[in-house]
Amino acid sequence: MTHAIITVTLNTAIDRVVEVPHLALGSHVVGRRLRRYPAGKGINVSRALATLGQTSAATGLVGRDELGLYRQFLADSTDGRCTCELIATGAQTRENITLLDPASTTETHIRERGDEVTPADIQRITTRISELVTPSAIVTICGSLPPGFDLADLRKLIQAAQTRGARIALDLDGRVLRDLLACRSDAPPLTSLWLIKPNLSELAEVIDATPPDDPAALAAFAAPLCEHADTVVVTCGPRGAILITADHAWYGNILLAPDRAQHTVGCGDCMLAGLLHAAARNLDPPAHLRRGLAVAAANLRNPGAATFSAADVSVLEPQAHIERLALPN
Repeated sequence: MTHAIITVTLNTAIDRVVEVPHLALGSHVVGRRLRRYPAGKGINVSRALATLGQTSAATGLVGRDELGLYRQFLADSTDGRCTCELIATGAQTRENITLLDPASTTETHIRERGDEVTPADIQRITTRISELVTPSAIVTICGSLPPGFDLADLRKLIQAAQTRGARIALDLDGRVLRDLLACRSDAPPLTSLWLIKPNLSELAEVIDATPPDDPAALAAFAAPLCEHADTVVVTCGPRGAILITADHAWYGNILLAPDRAQHTVGCGDCMLAGLLHAAARNLDPPAHLRRGLAVAAANLRNPGAATFSAADVSVLEPQAHIERLALPN
């Protein structure tokens, strides 16, 4: 079976969301578990794509004991629109915890690094991706790397997919992206990518400087990344996002009513799903940005990652403000 979009999560996680009113460190508090579900950035992207009506294949590495849980969850939550192609490892799937304090409206995220994977695991996931890829596919690699999976392994995986004709989208930790794009004597800089999607903190790590606030200045600041990718999208939290190509740039935002509860978990993943959904339909760059913003905003208004509805997106997309930016010559 061929897939237009393949999501890759190398460091999957079980996400627990616990509500703890008046959270105070160092004290005994009472919490209420809201959700516990299989996750990981690429998993969230595939689920968001399914809500938009787009099929995908979700692959990556997951602990052997949790593989069945992931298969059932993806089947149930995507209405059959996502094929589970995860590789089971002997490692235990990490568990992340999000603490929600409704009294202070804050979120605290606790992230595990995960257990170490083996060279055999790395070879199997590289082979699996090569088997799934077709010349028209988009392969999006998301999130952190598990212990034991280094940059050389990631580079080989990307090149294996590129050799098969795939377009590559990267949504990686800032330091991983920085080192992957860096020019070293033993490894040329990675180029010919389709998309890079850092947030502001990740962009600061990649370029090793503080990004400016002004949208036009931010676009110029991030523009050098277009030496590596056709498109660079920088997400700026509540201030929207910027999409940059070699010749053009756009700023976009959707203003939400301040009285609506906002749930930030998974918003970046949903933004990426919107970009991929637009790309699969050959829309122009401003439409990519508009759809990505609408999907992220829909997620912001719903608790949990990728729990929005397609109707939410349809309502929000016309509200996106898109502005053309001038890039320096």
